[in-house]
This record gives sequence, structure tokens and C-alpha cells, in this order.
Amino acid sequence: MNIPKKVYPRINDDAVGELLTKVLATSVKKLAADESSADVSDASWYPMASERATKDEIERIQDKIREIAKRYGYPEPLSPNKKEKPNEKGKFDSDLTRYFGESLKMIPADAASDSVWAFLSLRVCPDVAVWRFPPNGELEDIPGTRKAERYNGQQRDVFRRLWWRSYVLGADRVEKLIEDALVQVMERPEISGYRELACALVDSYLAKLGESPSLSKQELMRGAAKHLVLRMAVTSAYALNEQELRSFADEAVQSAALDLGVGPVDVGDEISREEVAREESVRAQVEEEFLQACVPYRDHVEKILGDASEAQMLEIRSEVQRHRAAVEALPEAVDLADRVEELLDKWDEFELPERRVAYAAARYFIQLDDAIPDTNEGGLDDDEVVIRAARIMVGLE
Repeated sequence: MNIPKKVYPRINDDAVGELLTKVLATSVKKLAADESSADVSDASWYPMASERATKDEIERIQDKIREIAKRYGYPEPLSPNKKEKPNEKGKFDSDLTRYFGESLKMIPADAASDSVWAFLSLRVCPDVAVWRFPPNGELEDIPGTRKAERYNGQQRDVFRRLWWRSYVLGADRVEKLIEDALVQVMERPEISGYRELACALVDSYLAKLGESPSLSKQELMRGAAKHLVLRMAVTSAYALNEQELRSFADEAVQSAALDLGVGPVDVGDEISREEVAREESVRAQVEEEFLQACVPYRDHVEKILGDASEAQMLEIRSEVQRHRAAVEALPEAVDLADRVEELLDKWDEFELPERRVAYAAARYFIQLDDAIPDTNEGGLDDDEVVIRAARIMVGLE
């Protein structure tokens, strides 16, 4: 069945912390009894939405998530006895991943938003969120920490991580992988940001396990992911065709198997440590020149310099558009937004160091309270410096 893509409600960022504290202090059964949880009247939405999910549709999603949870004992706690009920958590995750892939059709830019998933985790199904990840320990220690990511819509959010697994790998692959292997793929933006590469890696990994079932599932994927990222320092996976991409992934998996004592294996042309070191040196040099050009705002820029997945790139584009609207009364704002969007338009032409620089410039632009708050007099002067430095580094100025 072809289900049209819709956009989903977003929770106000200012409300996340307060709602998280409330949710963590409430029992699963009381959370499930909140009849207003699917109300979308006070929600915000993706600004370029063509069709919004309705309250009835949100309630159907809520019902289905709870129905899947009930297969594994919800609302009673998940069994801690792995011998009696092995891998209940994994089975629940797999079932929900398949449901998301089949029925929760989302625009990737919308699915990359923390606030969309925070709405689902803290408003629509907080009962299932805390049932799946019980908030152990002192509740006041959770908000603002890594534990909060399970509930507040960030990358490791209880529902967000499953939707993206389905979107990138598909439910059939996900069901064949252990949790650690999924984390190795999905939490490395260099891999998960390119769906074809991620699928090729998983297919190669599963094939190798079929050939050598004695291999450690955990160590093989950990090694393969590391080898793949290492090779990506000198080879652009985006430039490879389908067959070359499969070979590229095969070589990484074979190298990992060789590290674990399964071999000898012909891994093709080996990448020398000297060549990798040279590429790392080039990346470090490009970034240092960029940061030097951003003085006196270097410290602010250095904090946001990093890799970006496909989902993060889609989200940053929409954030740039929203920020343009927020500051369009400032004379320089539209010009700066145009220059940032040109950086993002050239994304596919850039090598890794240039992508990191372009992404950092875009992230800096969308911050209202950066080194000089944008609403202050001269508040875009620092943005001008950072954006110009990035454009110079990639050859646009």
C-alpha cells in the first residue's frame, strides 16, 4: 500500500525540559490514561508542510505502538529474566521498526527534527517510552544528561532511532542484526548518512557471518565499521557505483575478519598507514586554516565543527530557511542566507574536510545567540566572518 508522506507535530523546545521532568515522575499507567496526549492544537509544524497528520492519525499511531508493546507485557515492566523471556526488548524494537517502515511515512527533513520525536515520546507515547527505557536512578539526574536522549527526541530517542533504522536499512536487515551492530552503523554519520553504503556494509557483514559463523558478531561489525571509515578518508564512497560500493564494503568486512584471525583474505589494494596519515593531515590543515580565519570567534566555531549525516544536512537546510525568516529584517541576513545555501548546494562536490567546514558555517548561521547575538547591533558581523572563511576554504570566494 502506498501511504503518502505527511509531516508530524512538533513540541515547543522550551517545553521539553519541563515535560520530561513530569513524564519521568509519572507511572506508566497514569501516562497511558492521559486523553489529551494526541492533541495537536498547540503543536508547531515543519514550515513547508504540504499535508499535516491529524489528531485521528496521531491516535492511530499511539494505539499501534501500545498494541505492539502489549505483545511483550506492557504496561507491566519488561522481564529482567533473559532466560525466561530472551531478548524481549530487541523483539519489541524489531516489531516497531517494521511498523514504522510500513506505516509511518515521513519526510526525512521532518524526521531529522528533535522536536518531532520529542512530541511522540513525551506527549503521544511517554508511557511506552519509559516502559522501554525505565528511568533508573535519581530522576533529577536525568534531564540534561545522555540518559535524557531516550525521551527528548535526540538521536538515541526511543522512537527516533527505530524509524531511522527502518529508513536507512529496512526492517528485514534490522531484524538480522544485534543491537551493538546496529549502533556501529547508525551512530556513525559517515555510514548511516549514505543509505546505499550502510546497506552494502550490512549485507557484506551478514554474508561473512554466513561463511564464518564462529566470528564474533559484535567484534566483526565494530572492526568493519572502523575499517570502512578509515578507507573513506582516502576514497569518496559517493563517487562509487553500485558494484564498486559493494566491493568497498566487502574489503572493510574482510579486513575486520582478518583482524579476528579469519584469513588469509585478498582485500584488494591495501591503504597504507602513510596515505591515511597524509589525508588526516590535510583535513587537520584545512580545519586549522578555517578556524584561524574565524578569529576571534574560533572557540565558538570549533565546538560545532564535525561530520554531518544525510538527515542532518536535510535538517540544516530547513533550519537555514527558518533562520532567514527570523532575521530577514536585518539588511545582511538575506545575503548571508543565500551564501550559506550556496555552500549547501555544492555539498556533493566537496571532499570530507570541505563538508565539515560548510556544515560548521551553516550551523553557526542558524544560531541566534552565537558570539554576537544576531538581534544585537552588528549581530551578523561574526556570521559574516565565519561564512566568508568557509566560502574561501571551499573556493567560492
